[in-house]
This record gives sequence, C-alpha cells and structure tokens, in this order.
Amino acid sequence: MKKIKFRAWNDISKEMLYHGKDIQGLIWWNEFGEIQSLAKAELMQSTGLKDKNGKEIYEGDILAAPHTYNIEIIYRNGSFLMKFFDDIGEKCEYHLNKELIEQDDLEVVGNKYDNPELEEMIGG
Repeated sequence: MKKIKFRAWNDISKEMLYHGKDIQGLIWWNEFGEIQSLAKAELMQSTGLKDKNGKEIYEGDILAAPHTYNIEIIYRNGSFLMKFFDDIGEKCEYHLNKELIEQDDLEVVGNKYDNPELEEMIGG
C-alpha cells in the first residue's frame, strides 16, 4: 500500500511545510478517520507521481511543458487533474497520469503559494 504524503502551506509564516516533522501538529486524524488541520494551514496531497526530473508532484504545483502553457495540479472528486487554458482560451482539465507526464515532458516549476504569478498565468 502506498504511503499518503501531505504538505501544508502555513498562511501565518508564509512557508511550505513538507511531510514529516515539519508538518507535525498542523494535521492529524480525528476519531472518525478524517484529516483535520489548523485553520491557517492549506493541506495538499502528493499525487504519488514525479516530474521529468524526479521531483514529487503535489496538489497546488504548477507544471510546465516545453514550448506551451503552464498547468496547475488540482484535486477534485477523488481525482488529481491538470488544469490549464488551451491556445484559444478554453479551460481544460485532464486526469493526471504518469503517461501524460512522460509524454509531455512535464516539470514542476513552482506552486500556487510560493509562486502566485504562475497561477495567474493559468487563470487561477
């Protein structure tokens, strides 16, 4: 079984905290098995996939494909999706999968918290 990893954006300190001791105290499991977090922490789950350089991809990451547009990773209805606007300005969302990452040579170039200007380019 795969280990579920999280990271959290701490809105107070304005820093990204990664799975492990940095994130302890920011998230926990309640008695119903649900994940709880502090009000000022935005949780993001790992997709379990890696970009072309071997960097782990998380919800909220911004990916770039050579000679094209930026892509935001979102999580909705139990699935990780790639959100972007195509050449004619149409909003597109595709399920994230390993084949697309490899085929499109995708690379993590930032995230929507550390690099809000990248999200604006997507239309976030």
